[in-house]
Amino acid sequence: MALGSNDYAGATSLLEGLLEELHLAAYLFEIEPLSRGWRLRVDCAVDGEWQSTHMDLDHSALADCEVDPAARDRLLAALADRLEACRRNGDG
Repeated sequence: MALGSNDYAGATSLLEGLLEELHLAAYLFEIEPLSRGWRLRVDCAVDGEWQSTHMDLDHSALADCEVDPAARDRLLAALADRLEACRRNGDG
């Protein structure tokens, strides 16, 4: 299935909101389309240096987040887990 600009805008908005909830000290993110969803790249500051993390996200998983709070919570927890070093850096 081809992903359109509305899909891109929706995915970007959803991920931006989730990343904001993590209260990372400093980060940049981008998404790129894959055949089955998106690749999320987050660059964040850890101990004064930037690191990159990638995460592939299924299209249906993001769509589920729009209508299912439990799915949204699972994705937020997965992001928090993946970005733990960025979060610790922001706490200090």
